[in-house]
Amino acid sequence: IHNALIYQHKYEIARSLQLELIPKVPLVAEGLEVGHKFLPAREVGGDYYDFIKIAPGKTGIVIADVAGSSVSAAIYTSMGRNVLRAYALEDHSPSDVHARLNRVACEETQPEVFISVFYAVFDSTERTFHYACAGHEPPILFRRDGSFETLRADGLLVGIRPDARYEEKSVSPESGSILVLFTDGVVTSPAVRDKFGVEQVKQIVAAGSLKPAQELADNVFEKLLQAAGSRVRDDVALVVLKVL
Repeated sequence: IHNALIYQHKYEIARSLQLELIPKVPLVAEGLEVGHKFLPAREVGGDYYDFIKIAPGKTGIVIADVAGSSVSAAIYTSMGRNVLRAYALEDHSPSDVHARLNRVACEETQPEVFISVFYAVFDSTERTFHYACAGHEPPILFRRDGSFETLRADGLLVGIRPDARYEEKSVSPESGSILVLFTDGVVTSPAVRDKFGVEQVKQIVAAGSLKPAQELADNVFEKLLQAAGSRVRDDVALVVLKVL
């Protein structure tokens, strides 16, 4: 009974932390129309996404996945979110934000804890995304001509090696382009293997490219659940950004 009470107390703390991690609806970002969906596989988990108002015309966009679906994962997720936000608000470049977050994670977390992160800064004046990636699923960009581009950038998972370096890239999509960010629960979960993945996401986006961002996110989420049935075992986080 004593152990159960201790666990329940930890669970309630972790659940409170996770509820604070999910952005409040509606999401707004200068120059972007935003859609999003989130489904934890268990009561607490390690997926999250965030939007950070850095300066007029500049918005930070984060999607991340902390290993595990437990109380400790939720606690480390909250820590990682707040550390990343602090560096982002100082207007550091995406690669520098990754490097700083990684050093803190290596110092402050357990050796078995690691985080995949994709962080981009959207400049609405230049209509450009500057981005870096730490072992996360690369987002996909749909252009108005019907082509797709995968936004890859080299970088180790956060929390593995304190001196890790992160490649930074940029892309300048035209108005009407759609950027889709997701965690691995959307495209690589064993529950949807051979039924749903990146190609299915591309098909949904291409077919519905004129639809609002939230409707696109809803459609991807609905098709994922149809493929997985009741066997969703991984957290699912999905963000759809339509360039205005």
